[in-house]
Amino acid sequence: MNTKIMKAFLVLLLLGTSLSACTKKDPIDEEPIDEEPVVVALDQKYQGEIGNTGGNLFNGGLIVDKGEWLYLSETLNFNRIVKMKADGSERTLLTNTQNNFHLNVVGDWIIYLESSSVWLESGVIMKMKTDGTSKTALTDFIVSKLFVKGNYIYYLKESDSKIYRTQLDGKDTVLLVNDEVYGMGLSGEWVVYTDRTLGKLRKIRLDGKYGAVLGEDPCGGRYFTDDLATYCATNGGIGVTITKTDGSGTNTLELMTGIFTFNLVDDHFYFGGVGGLYMSDLNGESLTQISSTKFANSLNSGGNWLYYENEYPWYDVNRVSLDGKTKESLMSLVMVAPTSIAPKPNDTLTHDSSWLLLIDGWAYQNIYAGYLTKTKGDKVESIYPYETSEYIRVGDWIYILEWDTVYTKTLSRIKIDGTELGFFDITNIGNLAIKDDWIYYTSSGLFYRMKTNGSQKTKLTTDVVSSFDIHQDSIYYVTLAKENGDEDIHKANLDGSSNQIILSGSVWNIDLEGDALFFSRTENEKTSIYRTALDGSNLSLLIEEAFYIRLVHLDWVYWTKVVDSHCIIVRTKTDGSVSEEIATLNSSDTQIELIDEKIYYTDYIDQVEGIHKMDLDGKNQSLFLVSQVR
Repeated sequence: MNTKIMKAFLVLLLLGTSLSACTKKDPIDEEPIDEEPVVVALDQKYQGEIGNTGGNLFNGGLIVDKGEWLYLSETLNFNRIVKMKADGSERTLLTNTQNNFHLNVVGDWIIYLESSSVWLESGVIMKMKTDGTSKTALTDFIVSKLFVKGNYIYYLKESDSKIYRTQLDGKDTVLLVNDEVYGMGLSGEWVVYTDRTLGKLRKIRLDGKYGAVLGEDPCGGRYFTDDLATYCATNGGIGVTITKTDGSGTNTLELMTGIFTFNLVDDHFYFGGVGGLYMSDLNGESLTQISSTKFANSLNSGGNWLYYENEYPWYDVNRVSLDGKTKESLMSLVMVAPTSIAPKPNDTLTHDSSWLLLIDGWAYQNIYAGYLTKTKGDKVESIYPYETSEYIRVGDWIYILEWDTVYTKTLSRIKIDGTELGFFDITNIGNLAIKDDWIYYTSSGLFYRMKTNGSQKTKLTTDVVSSFDIHQDSIYYVTLAKENGDEDIHKANLDGSSNQIILSGSVWNIDLEGDALFFSRTENEKTSIYRTALDGSNLSLLIEEAFYIRLVHLDWVYWTKVVDSHCIIVRTKTDGSVSEEIATLNSSDTQIELIDEKIYYTDYIDQVEGIHKMDLDGKNQSLFLVSQVR
């Protein structure tokens, strides 16, 4: 979102109203309007209906309140547009497209901006019916600000920073303000904007006739408007301030420090800061804390509620009643229901989490920007636009690990086509694997399993587990180091029964293949790779001074070493008889994945970073997917 930390409030101007025909002259050159203007509606069909409040549009335009129905750009669903009754019932998805902002609703039309990124609120103007049909693009260029009144759309074009007016069907487009502009809002029958050259607030009637300079703009275009006034945020240096200007002077009132977001609802300011959510009247009096929650941004109003995003995690969206007496989390709308279908893989193999999936000719991966995209040729589509780590495909679903701290992750799932997002009520995940219709995972060091719909959650052991692997019908896991430095390898049934220690020592990085277990062990500051039978017997040194096992497949252990800042991929026979270097990379580190008897790995060649692939013996190396050019 673009709604960042707010340091102060500025209230400017009581605005009159007037309307007339268009003119090519600077409207400020027109004679001033002394009498109360007669409002002549540009549109008769919608009778001047306003698409959204200025305060909501200032905060991304995520909600429109139309009485019986609320229309939402749902943060919990990657800003897809939904509608629901004011009580939360009859929730309906209207568009599967992500990243929609600046929602306006007039009559039976929704007008909004469709962005290319969840982090950008600017985009092309779209419209669709309130039932989700008749979706149409009205522009092929980027718009940064948008509001709708009656049959007209008013927008700020990003390329030339000028204000235009067009009808709801995109016809009869008129250049309304020829100044270079930043900031724009609706106030009664006026458009308020900032002249970038002069650095001053100006107003112009909706028909483009008559204008006036309102005064200095200390907010840099960051403001919103309603029928009476213009409100904006500045850094006053002392705290939150409210300033009201009518052309003859200003009156400033200090409030408090540390503001993240603010809005205006029913003649009250609501603002979120370090200490929680507060409200005051327009004079800054009757300051009241209505919630102690720490807020991040995007404070939107709808019905008798204020909707806001938590600082972290991003998906924990809440709402609080205007009087502060009732608070609700909206997470229940997107939690995976334990009664839903529990999908399972199409085979009986164990599926470990991976940074790369190949599905129907598409590559699902996160090396572009840390979030999950699917790529085919030059086509790139966002699937999950937040920082993710690894994935597992289960039937038509992708299970996603998303970073919630530097070391731990949360779990969600989404359909392969990007629909039906759902979250699981678990956090601090370390490792993850899926076998049949069971998810095995560690959370805060404890080892659990649950069904792929989140039901039947069970703790498998009281041990603190650092890593695990599933092989055949058994679990193998490594415990966290004891006081003497030892990490035990345990073996247990899939339900956690028949748990036994099969090996002790400085052990980590386990992998299994056939009738053998492979692991790394550090002794006397030297790390080597060892092999043992599945019951821990027949321990033998396999590869001396080899650090990291990448994968074990058929009769080969694939591992990496670094020489002169170059990562070298090596493979060694599982009996230790043959060892050969199969690839020398430009990068000092890499990610490796085995898919369909090909090895995929990350590297850069000639300043081009990407995913490469090769045969199991290192032959036929080629660039598979470009990530970025250095």
